[in-house]
Formats: sequence, C-alpha cells, structure tokens
Amino acid sequence: MLCRFCQQAALLNPSQVDGSLLRGSTWLTMNLKSARSLSFVGGNPDESLSAVLGFLCSAPAKWNLPIVWNSHAYSTTESMALLHGVVDVYLPDLKYSDSACGARWSKVEDYPGVARHTIKRMTEQNVLVIVRILLLPGHLQCCHFPALEFLASLPTPPQVSIRRQYCPDWQITDRDGMMANRITQKEADCALSFARSLGLALIGD
Repeated sequence: MLCRFCQQAALLNPSQVDGSLLRGSTWLTMNLKSARSLSFVGGNPDESLSAVLGFLCSAPAKWNLPIVWNSHAYSTTESMALLHGVVDVYLPDLKYSDSACGARWSKVEDYPGVARHTIKRMTEQNVLVIVRILLLPGHLQCCHFPALEFLASLPTPPQVSIRRQYCPDWQITDRDGMMANRITQKEADCALSFARSLGLALIGD
C-alpha cells in the first residue's frame, strides 16, 4: 500500500534506513529479558514473511514470547495460512470500506474485499485480534461505519481500537479537501458511539 498520508514514509526507501538483515544470528543481539512479546511491524511485515518464518525457526529452545503481527490487512490467503499457528496476536488495520477510497488514497485495488477476508481469517484462528481503525476526516459514512458493522457481524467479533491520530502528512496538500484536515472531536465521538451501539469491545476507550 502507498498511503498518501503515510506516517512512516521515511521507511519506504530502504537505502535510507539504518538496520540489519533478519537472520538467525539476530537472536544473539536481542535483549529479551524484560520483553512481553515480539512484534513484527512495517509498513507491513507480510512482504518479509519468508525471512520472519526462517528467523522464528532459529529461535532459542526456551524462547516462548507471544508473536504479534502488526499489518494493514491487505494480505493474501496464502500468507494467512502460513501464519496460522505462529501468531498469537493480530493487530490489523481496517482502513477503507469503499474501494474508490482505497484506490485514491492508498493506490490499492479492492482493499475492502481483501482486508475483510483477511480479518475474517484472523478471527478464525482462535487468537486475540485487535482491529485498528484510523479515523480519516470525512470518511465516517463511506468507510468507518460500514467497517464497524462488518466487524460486529463476524461470528467472533474482534476487539477494536478507534484511533484519532491522523495527520495530513507526506503527500497530502490543501487541494485534498477534507483529508487536509485533522479529525474533529465530533467525528471521533460519532465513531465511538456507533461502535458502542453495535456492542463491539473497544480498546483504549
């Protein structure tokens, strides 16, 4: 995904990122003494799935921390199958319920269909799933309300984190209408109220 409002845009150019390759020897450099989990994030960690699985296969024998998968949910069925039984907590985003919004703001096709299928597969794996909804200005009706209705309709509804920290960063300009603004308190209150009315379990509310 190429979100025009990406808050991690600096990571999109690997040549400018100060990091090291993920390999078995990485375990020797990690201080896990006070860690409560091991999280894989991005961007999106799906693109590094092969490296992540290889890394986990080389874990120390006594290592047993929960695995957290922090993604944008624009994932393949094959990725979800490979992660089944590996991940203990999923933290997916659910950004759009309108394909046109996904195409315009993140340059992806059929984001709602792919993300909903992914999240449904996550909830079927009998692990903790916390879906994050980053509120976008002007997107309550087209994206956020339908997303909340979808989550509430699942046989095992996930927990939901409604996030208000949208910033008109990176490629957003004054010509982008509502997206050039921040979320209003009224929009946030409406989203929270609607989620509560659906009986969803809210995190950080």
